[in-house]
Amino acid sequence: MLRKHIRVLSLMMTMAMVIMLFPRVPFSFADDKDVYLEDESSIPKLLEVMTLEEKAALLAGDRDSQKLKGAAGSTLGDLYEKYGIPATSLPDGPAGVRIDPLPGGTAPDGTPLTRYATQFPNASARASTWNLDLLSKMGEAFGKELYYFGADLLLAPGMNIHRHPLNGRNFEYYSEDPLLSGKSSAAEIKGIQSKGVGTTIKHFAANNQEKSRHNLPTNVSQRALREIYLKGFEIAVKEASPWAIMTAYNQINGTSPSQNPELLQKIAREEWGFDGIFMTDWGGQGNASYWKEQPGNNTYSSMVKAGMDLSMPAGNADQIIAGYQAGFLTMEEIDAAVTRVLQYILKTPAFDGVKPSTDHNKYAEESEQAAFNTAIEGMVLLKNEKVKGKEVLPLTGGTIGTIGNATNNLVRGGAGSGNVNVDTSKLVHLARALRDTGATVIDATENNYPQVDSILPVGGFGGDPAYKEMKPTKEQLAKDIVNKSDSVIMTIRRGSSEGVDVAAEKGAYYLSDAEQYLIETASALCRKAKKPFIVVLSTGGPIEMESWKDKADAILLSWENGTVLGKPIAAVLTGKENPSGKLSTTFPIDVKGVAKNGYSYVPSTTFGESRVTYNEGIYVGYRYFDTFNVPVSYEFGYGMNYSDFHYSHPKLSAKKFDDSIKVSIDIKNTSKVAGKEVVQVYVGAPGKTMHKPVKELRAFGKTRELGKNEKQTLTFTLDAKSLASFDENRSAWVVEPGKYTVYIGASSKDIKHTLNFTVDKEIIVEKVNDVMKPVVEIDELVPDRSR
Repeated sequence: MLRKHIRVLSLMMTMAMVIMLFPRVPFSFADDKDVYLEDESSIPKLLEVMTLEEKAALLAGDRDSQKLKGAAGSTLGDLYEKYGIPATSLPDGPAGVRIDPLPGGTAPDGTPLTRYATQFPNASARASTWNLDLLSKMGEAFGKELYYFGADLLLAPGMNIHRHPLNGRNFEYYSEDPLLSGKSSAAEIKGIQSKGVGTTIKHFAANNQEKSRHNLPTNVSQRALREIYLKGFEIAVKEASPWAIMTAYNQINGTSPSQNPELLQKIAREEWGFDGIFMTDWGGQGNASYWKEQPGNNTYSSMVKAGMDLSMPAGNADQIIAGYQAGFLTMEEIDAAVTRVLQYILKTPAFDGVKPSTDHNKYAEESEQAAFNTAIEGMVLLKNEKVKGKEVLPLTGGTIGTIGNATNNLVRGGAGSGNVNVDTSKLVHLARALRDTGATVIDATENNYPQVDSILPVGGFGGDPAYKEMKPTKEQLAKDIVNKSDSVIMTIRRGSSEGVDVAAEKGAYYLSDAEQYLIETASALCRKAKKPFIVVLSTGGPIEMESWKDKADAILLSWENGTVLGKPIAAVLTGKENPSGKLSTTFPIDVKGVAKNGYSYVPSTTFGESRVTYNEGIYVGYRYFDTFNVPVSYEFGYGMNYSDFHYSHPKLSAKKFDDSIKVSIDIKNTSKVAGKEVVQVYVGAPGKTMHKPVKELRAFGKTRELGKNEKQTLTFTLDAKSLASFDENRSAWVVEPGKYTVYIGASSKDIKHTLNFTVDKEIIVEKVNDVMKPVVEIDELVPDRSR
């Protein structure tokens, strides 16, 4: 509040100087002509005095009013002197604030100051922690940096569903499951916004591929939209109140999201209670209006009429004015959007007069610790077999041999809006990180081995170039590495980027011939010598593993760790830390072909086309694999660690469901190693009037760190909404009567206990608007109960 009074006083002094310099120009601080943005009560008067041109300009975004260099965009700054409406800065992105490292400040010695941001692990890694308290703390660290650097509204988190493993932006989205996505994003949003800056959930909605992404015609049923693609957004809005929602590029059922009042107003505002601002994606104004062609209906007027507030990074004020002059737009609709933008500005650091820091990142150490903790809990131990009667990991001594060029070329994060300018001098790759733990390392990249083509270029918005792989002879590998080492680690990397999907080719989704050769050769040599062979995956999403996973004794999925890069990997490999991550997305056997029962290895068969129809309906991810008995390489929710846990005493608070029911389970650490366990609660519904997946994730939790023989009871509450399915015929969330099965498990397949309760009569939880109907007939996948 003090900052606002100082700002007002400063403004008054400035105006007084203007009066003295130009005495013929009448000026008063807040009379009927001169009104300033001070609080919400000042907005109605501003609406009276602002011209149509000024209102339209405020809704059109701004490319140039940047107080934060490197931010992706800003709101209009030209109204500050007249109305006290400052520009606000909108930087990317989902893994850390993306700003220019050289803001223009200078150190005392005259050298340019750099201010590097912290890059946190990618969203899939963060969701794989299944630890909402940890994500909230990471969000707090993120929020401190945003405020310090001078950001107002973060263009993140991204929270679209992993519909297909090859989606190029899966790295910056959380999960294939809407509950895990929604809860993870809500935790981070609450952490970030607790520091006085805003967040933007994106891309609203059903934005699930990069190919043809601009205006991609997307056909999806109301039920799939509600249960899968909107549910995470709904959770985030209701639990965390993000300041903004960014619409997606694609069309949904014939209309661009940015021009669809059913999506923006009926669902988000009316049903969910969203009270923030809507903005377009950059250049995502769309080309398919909700209204028929008529005078005044253009892209920009259609957006305002639909409930859109900001056209980014710039709009067209003249087109908004034309829409009003033709009678298509009303002043009430324009004023509603202007009001929302002003309400947003009132909450920002910019309105409080906060200036960007041009000093070094004073929160770097704190943020890096948060990134490290998140990386540890998000890494997934996929395999850990025994060699000579002992589990391979953790490595507790001896010499470590490292092979593969990725050993010293780990993936920090994805490209595009997910990129972050970091201090590269801090980046520690795996060989050095292992040495920093005290391990003795023989690094094959230090040998002058022949190099062959291997990884394909990623492309997109700044994606990785092509990379080569080492190709030592079998004799060289044996002599230089295997014979001199007690264990061998091979690292495989895969970059990713906004703007391009992952290619279903060798060197992208599939291993290259060079990588296959290195795995096969090293595996054979290690097994002959009875030495462990370990594979580390440095990647933002799934790759094909079925053809080679049996050749490794241990596999660690490290995801993309950001600034801390190789440090948490080394800590986990050497046992200084215990990984506790579980997969936030399924690793299928393949993205091509069919299983023995005739069903595709992945459900979304129309992925990558120039028009897509979501024929798989609600059967996305594990919902598909479990219901249709399709085998996978590693299932949703799967992950090992260095501890062993016992699940016991499963209980329900009742046998019949009333308003809610509680599920409890005791978790005991039966090993000597302290660790944390993720508990997942799935529910199978009757499926009488609506077909249902075998089971769906309805709750989850993570224990605290449990020592030897230590026990913790976890309790979960299931309410009616968490059990409900969407009935298209009635536009309602409905709980069917009948028998429900509760599955308590360590993954979607590793079920430890089952319990049952009944619902005596149908419960209509919520009736909603009958909107977002498909414009084409969709032949959706339905389980054949006779099979």
